Amino acid sequence: MPEVNYSNEILTTLQYKFNLNENQLKNYLQQIINDLNKPFIPISIFSHKLTPLESIVKYLKEEQNLTFHEISKLLKRNEKNLWHTYYNAKKKNPSKFKVYNTDLQISLDIFSNKIPPMKTIVKYLREQKSLSYHDIGLLLKKNERTIWTSYNRK
Repeated sequence: MPEVNYSNEILTTLQYKFNLNENQLKNYLQQIINDLNKPFIPISIFSHKLTPLESIVKYLKEEQNLTFHEISKLLKRNEKNLWHTYYNAKKKNPSKFKVYNTDLQISLDIFSNKIPPMKTIVKYLREQKSLSYHDIGLLLKKNERTIWTSYNRK
């Protein structure tokens, strides 16, 4: 029985389905691979005790074993400020996060702007995931009025 080359068959199918030339297909696949390699954070890390930035920094430091320098590059924030944020987070919540495999994941690259993290998260969940203020509040363990205010604040 002849061996079937499934990868060529898949590439041809994708090229036909999306009406792409070979270069466009390569770029499309490279973008998918890049997206898969982006760091994500689980929604369950957010708590009543910590601010969103404290939760993110604590998660990246403790669960992903990143240095403050690496975190500062990812978040485009000052390394010393992130160290201080982590120090405060450890004082407020010394225990490790409970992360679940079924968690909604948020791409870390949405935080590399000057918009406050809470507003960034709410905007992402509202506009990209079409969640209600109530559902976002449940996920972030915050009052839905706080979520509404974060989203609508200029």
